[in-house]
Amino acid sequence: MNTGLMIILPLQIRSFILPIWLILFLGTEYIKDLYLRRIITKHIMSITATAKEIANLNFNVKCQVTSDDEIGTLANYLNKLSSNLEEALNNLECANIQLQKDVQHERVLLQRRKELVDLLSHEMKTSLGLISAYIAGLKIETNKNKREEYMAAILFATERMNDMIVSLITV
Repeated sequence: MNTGLMIILPLQIRSFILPIWLILFLGTEYIKDLYLRRIITKHIMSITATAKEIANLNFNVKCQVTSDDEIGTLANYLNKLSSNLEEALNNLECANIQLQKDVQHERVLLQRRKELVDLLSHEMKTSLGLISAYIAGLKIETNKNKREEYMAAILFATERMNDMIVSLITV
């Protein structure tokens, strides 16, 4: 009789303890799940907020997740990405400023070249017009003194054009 009572008693105890144990186990797992979800969600929301700021080009915000797990590693890489993007953007801004200065400088040089070409064209055209007029005068002029004067004017105009061309070549 003793052995029968021992077999029945553990079954009764098991049937009574099993639901309590199951309730305690599920309750503990539920609480643990809520706690872990809250921690993970908090970290993920912090990472998401930081990523949103980076997307809006605000690189001053850093992710404050400091755990040693995969989420912490992700936060560290997000902070490195933010720093690298900020540095690259600053480099691009500096390069853009330098490019604008270079373009402005080239515009000034182009304007100066245009003014120089205009000036030279005017001076050469004036000299060529003078030479042409004096040559036409030489054809019809019979006075020797006037012819000498015309030739001196032609010589002066050609020397002036030659000096302008030499000075352009040597610059």
